[in-house]
Amino acid sequence: MNIKFNWGTGIFITIIVMVSWIGFLISKSFEYKLNMDSDDYYERGLDHSTQMERIKRSIPYKENFKVELSDEMIIIHYPSAFKSKTVSGELWFYRPSDFELDKKIAISNQDNNIQKIHIQHFRKGRYILRATLNTEDLSYFFENEFIVK
Repeated sequence: MNIKFNWGTGIFITIIVMVSWIGFLISKSFEYKLNMDSDDYYERGLDHSTQMERIKRSIPYKENFKVELSDEMIIIHYPSAFKSKTVSGELWFYRPSDFELDKKIAISNQDNNIQKIHIQHFRKGRYILRATLNTEDLSYFFENEFIVK
């Protein structure tokens, strides 16, 4: 069988190669994880003005919100202004490289304005602590970055 190579054959082969390449790229794209900031990313975006008010309200207390790391514990120091108040909220340990390693923990400032968390629950790497504190009908937002070694 003798196949003649002309313009039509070249175009046909080019189209087949391109369709195969696009199919390969599409199949490979399903293998990659999609690391979104959070599942409710769009809903949080709608709440942007409330978040900006939280951040503005937190500025005077920002220096007093600290994260310390020891060999066994992550120690979170809450601002002393919240010492006599009942504080609720959430600590979100955000792991930028892998959302499956994120941790959310309820806030507890019962122990002299300090909260301790065992470091064994965390893998080595970079975390961003995003804390939302609620007290007396006001909410505050603090953010701190640390590296677990």
